[in-house]
Amino acid sequence: MTLDRQLARAMVHVAGVESFAQLLSDPSGAERLEAFNGGGFDYSLPEVPVCVVHAPGPSGAVPIRVYGTRRPAKPGFADTGVPGLVWLHGGGFTGGDLDMREADQLARELVQRTGGVVFSVDYRLAREGVHFPVPHEDALAAWLWAAGHAEEFGVVPGTLCLGGASAGANLAVGAAMYLNDIGEPLPAKMLLAYPFLHSELLPLADPDGTFSAVPRILRLTPDDCRRMLENYIGGPVGMASSYAVPGNADPSGMPPTAVLACEYDDLRTSAEHYADSLRQAGVPVRYRLEQGATHGFLNHSAAMDIVQRGLSFLAAELTSAATVSMIGIGGSGSSAGPTFLDEQAGTNVIPLRQQRESMMTEGRVLKSIEFARTGEDGSRPLLLDLYLPAGQDGPHQQGRPAVVHFHGGGWRVGERSSLGPVCDSFDLTPFDVLTEAGFVVVSADYRLSDQAQFPAQLHDAQAAVQWLRDHANQYAVDPDRIYAWGDSAGGHLASLVGLAASKAGEDLVAAVAAWYPPTDLVHMGEQALPNAVARASDPGSREELLVGAVLAEQPDKAAAASPISYVSSHAPPFLLIHGTADRFVPAAQSQSLAAELEKAGADVELLLIEDADHMWQLPDGSPAAAGKALAATVAFFRQQAAHP
Repeated sequence: MTLDRQLARAMVHVAGVESFAQLLSDPSGAERLEAFNGGGFDYSLPEVPVCVVHAPGPSGAVPIRVYGTRRPAKPGFADTGVPGLVWLHGGGFTGGDLDMREADQLARELVQRTGGVVFSVDYRLAREGVHFPVPHEDALAAWLWAAGHAEEFGVVPGTLCLGGASAGANLAVGAAMYLNDIGEPLPAKMLLAYPFLHSELLPLADPDGTFSAVPRILRLTPDDCRRMLENYIGGPVGMASSYAVPGNADPSGMPPTAVLACEYDDLRTSAEHYADSLRQAGVPVRYRLEQGATHGFLNHSAAMDIVQRGLSFLAAELTSAATVSMIGIGGSGSSAGPTFLDEQAGTNVIPLRQQRESMMTEGRVLKSIEFARTGEDGSRPLLLDLYLPAGQDGPHQQGRPAVVHFHGGGWRVGERSSLGPVCDSFDLTPFDVLTEAGFVVVSADYRLSDQAQFPAQLHDAQAAVQWLRDHANQYAVDPDRIYAWGDSAGGHLASLVGLAASKAGEDLVAAVAAWYPPTDLVHMGEQALPNAVARASDPGSREELLVGAVLAEQPDKAAAASPISYVSSHAPPFLLIHGTADRFVPAAQSQSLAAELEKAGADVELLLIEDADHMWQLPDGSPAAAGKALAATVAFFRQQAAHP
């Protein structure tokens, strides 16, 4: 096939343009963009009723523009209901609004074609310090409001659909996955247009060279996709929740799904792979490949034939969802939906999906042990997983060394089972390697920064270590050989656990290993590399969210949360490992802490790994850096265990 003729003719207006930002920086950019999108075609938007409502959400009210007539459904007469759709526009998580054609034109056209109602969501964009889970929470808030008020607009409960385009499709799938995980009623159907659901995609074949005719502004390279996701997540892709990158998660139990893909779209493989995974999970799928279309084609004028075909597909799927659901087949719908705010603490409670189970044999890992309770009424449990060496069944084997690990994720996301994609891909995980070496391993949760500010995270980490000390005899642990370990934010906490206790004259842990840890929040921003993806000095940075203050304005708070502030001559032995190309936590953070420890007379080893980025990512994609770091860490703990 070839590019759609109308689209191909429109591309002259954006020829040679690298990005939308570049286009709009030109004085004639807005005019060229409108010409590209088909503004010169003879077309009038359908006139439909429109009103604006606001859904309550964790980050504040979420505006929703409602298209369609407000007409309550008649009780007991399901066949009088109309189709309903909650829709999320695209824009790479950083752009787009309710006035773009992909939102406004689409909503009006679907209302006119189906007689239904469209709830178009104005979710917060990943800009000015906003990152996941905020847009995800906004999508959930909008869905819950629409599900709870659907009958007011004539939409029968159980027939409401959820969908979106590109990044909006990501948010829609992430929201539905969350509802599925917590056992709440689901959308009747998912409507996804050219979805962006995966962190890594295979390149598309281009045997006839047609892709070369697509302007750069419409292409999405692997680097483009990685940057979009890193900005959305607020950190490396590897630390993302499944709700942020839902394409790789198990879709079992998800609603029937309609997918509209584009032939000349670098994200087409994301649509294809997701459709395949749904089929393999037994989820009904309707997949349409729009021949000749490029990514974002629904942003063009509906006067174009190709846009008409795409809208017709979505309208038919929306109508069928209402019809099928009303005769008792399909999604279960929703009424009021769940509350995702902790009523006591007022904090966000969105659980992270467990993506991987340990490769250890059954019986050697004890999951989800409660080690503490938090919250004003003590209602929120903190959990840990306990990994036991082979042959250890009780207290008859005394004196095992133990390692308590704290996960990374910028104190904002993350889960206790993971050390990032490179390490998680190993046949034996780092936890497995340590247990094979005879160590007991504890991997503990802690409150994230959207649940509580520092020092809550330190208190939780200390509580996990104290729990192990209190249960040392039960699990055959030598309390004098308990060590702390963590990566990134977890490395920060492990360092604090070791240093704060030792400065106070306590021996909570006997040694610390930290991978790429933030150690000096006061100076971290100025140490960032020129190509840094995130800086501590950025407004709304992870570090500012942790301490609840602008670091430059309240340096005392920044210092209080910095391991370097607690260095003393009583510090335990330290191993610090950092990549020299780390774009998230500069290697200078480990170098500064190492220098202070050495000055205090403490035993410290600093290992810098050339060219390694955060989470041991290397330019060639190899796991060599992670392997080197893991080997050094195991050797360090073995040395400490041999000479307590």
